[in-house]
Amino acid sequence: MKKYLIVNPGSASRKYALYENGKEILTGHFEKAGSAGEFIVTYRFGKNKKETKISKNGYEKSMALVLDFLIEEKLISGKKEITAIGFRIVAPGNFFNKVRVINADYIKKLEEMRGAAPLHIGPALSEIKKAMRLFPKTKKLGVSDSAFHSTIPEVASTYGLPLAVTRKLEIHRFGYHGISVESVLRKVKKMFKKTPARIIVCHLGSGASATAIKNGRSIDTSMGFTPLAGLWMGTRPGDIGAGALIYLAKKLKFSLDELDEYLNKKSGLLGVSGKTSDVRELLELEKTNPRAALALDVFVYRAKKYIGR
Repeated sequence: MKKYLIVNPGSASRKYALYENGKEILTGHFEKAGSAGEFIVTYRFGKNKKETKISKNGYEKSMALVLDFLIEEKLISGKKEITAIGFRIVAPGNFFNKVRVINADYIKKLEEMRGAAPLHIGPALSEIKKAMRLFPKTKKLGVSDSAFHSTIPEVASTYGLPLAVTRKLEIHRFGYHGISVESVLRKVKKMFKKTPARIIVCHLGSGASATAIKNGRSIDTSMGFTPLAGLWMGTRPGDIGAGALIYLAKKLKFSLDELDEYLNKKSGLLGVSGKTSDVRELLELEKTNPRAALALDVFVYRAKKYIGR
């Protein structure tokens, strides 16, 4: 019996799943619960569902909590039963565009790319390092979140920058949420007994994207070299004119690191509403808060715009 632990460190949540011979045994979802500093944990296994609240300190120990829960519910007898651990990896670069065994070289390369996708690479590295301590002898795999988009044609992935530079530095549209899109495609195929010739998949969460699929292959997607591009997101602005960024950086006297922080953590729904990046909270505020209403309106407009495009 081969058992695999899957780890998805997202930009605003952590998800875990245990599979045995391809069958899902358990899912665990850790996310923030409102603005009180609490986090909610939801476990689903078989026909059972268990929900509890934890502190931020507990959230930081989420992998250990999942391991304890698996043993407590007798889904495994001990951590030695885990055959391998797979991590969702969101990082640009051809090196990360395929599944790879995680070793010292892999971690080094991931550290080097941390600035390109800070909301994802930082949490991924943290989870990998925790797994190294908790499961020192278990094989660990980095699963590319971009590989599904490797079929995007050059005409859709090329940026209008000097070609010699973009090819040398591997700067082009990698796209993300590929694992999610593939999952949707499998479900659609099961529903319709075939894959529709043309389908648009929207992944709408703290990170958001839209993907155009033709005959089962990604032909374009809204995210780009990094997960900053495309639709509006929880704390990211999506598409924005390059000239506006240059002007912004000059006016606010931002360093590149400060601009990176501003775009990744202070923009999007949070930046416009001035209140929160959580759509559930914005929906409660929209009737009395014009900024919250505007944030939601633009979020929906951007999604419709990309679907039509």
